[in-house]
Amino acid sequence: MTSPKAVDEWFIECYKTHKGHPLQILVAIYKGNYSKFFLAVVFFFIKHSPVLVLPIITANIINDITTNAPNLMRNIFINSIIMVVLIVLNVPMNYLYTKYKSQATRYAERGLR
Repeated sequence: MTSPKAVDEWFIECYKTHKGHPLQILVAIYKGNYSKFFLAVVFFFIKHSPVLVLPIITANIINDITTNAPNLMRNIFINSIIMVVLIVLNVPMNYLYTKYKSQATRYAERGLR
């Protein structure tokens, strides 16, 4: 583990190197934590997938009911199972998203203090 003084100097150097370019400063501050941010984004999208899939499943169920599909109950059951699985995934994905995002953010906060 690096000493706090070395971390302070590294953050100051990042600021001096990219002075006048706030986005480059932000990217440089999080250097070494890109994988954690990538994982956080992946888990965020998995966590929010029920919101993206719900309209499609609702439309499938409405279409099956209005067209009097021969496999109506089977289709409703399959669509319901898909939604239940996605909703159950929400809790662990939220945990993983928060964990990785927090780890990357804590590193930058520690250096900025």
